[in-house]
Amino acid sequence: MPILLLGSGAYIGPAGQTNEGQMAHSFFGYIKLGNGETIRAHIKIYPSHFQCPQGTGTSLVNRSLENEVIGYSLAEAKGLTVAPRAGLILLTYDQINQPPQWLQPNEAVPAWFSEDAKHPSLANFLKLSELEGERAVAKLKAKLNRSPKKAAAWATFDESVFNVDRNPGNVLTNDTLIDHGSILCSETWSPDQLNAVADQSNSMNKILIFLQEHAAELPFKQERVHAAQSQAASYSSNRDAVHSLLRETLYESQPETAEAVINFIEHRIRSANTPEKVGLVA
Repeated sequence: MPILLLGSGAYIGPAGQTNEGQMAHSFFGYIKLGNGETIRAHIKIYPSHFQCPQGTGTSLVNRSLENEVIGYSLAEAKGLTVAPRAGLILLTYDQINQPPQWLQPNEAVPAWFSEDAKHPSLANFLKLSELEGERAVAKLKAKLNRSPKKAAAWATFDESVFNVDRNPGNVLTNDTLIDHGSILCSETWSPDQLNAVADQSNSMNKILIFLQEHAAELPFKQERVHAAQSQAASYSSNRDAVHSLLRETLYESQPETAEAVINFIEHRIRSANTPEKVGLVA
């Protein structure tokens, strides 16, 4: 499903708050699609910049919204489960449920939306918030160990897109992956930074961290290589659509940024999950 681009007239109204997510202002809302269908969607708006430490007088561009578009498109292109419909919608200040303080009155902002998949996250399903740190990690680890192929596929994807914030709140119980605001190594990446980290391993690959010693076992490493091959094959059939999205929609006026992202994506598909990188070959 291509990324949908909607104006503020498509927004119908709020449908509740969400208790997950810290980087964005999130809520549920009803959206009317171009075909007349109404969906309940998870909606997220991000501040346009991050303020640097006080006294520096500088700020960094927040690329989380761009990351959401790229991450969703790549996950779908690689054959992983994503929300049925997703895209960008322009919202006015009055349309935003409980507007955050950083949003200026009368300001219209683009928001990311993804159709409600009607399944809880692993964090909610396992009730991890009710457990202390080590017990929560142990429960999540046991859940992942029961589905090694799925865990390997998620770890492989996160390695290829350099996702530094996969957590049990953004994997749903029907295997849907959500919340891609922290891919491409950070929310504040630059084209030069993408080039600098293209060959690096993702030390913040949370699936591998959660699995601990199990991630180092031979069967899991083999699953990662198989997942990488499967995802690369699926992506090859959707490569043109991803490139078109980047060049003609997301970065139409920033061709150098589009090419930097494309080069990063293509390089990591080839190199991030090779037998050598996952430890199958010395």
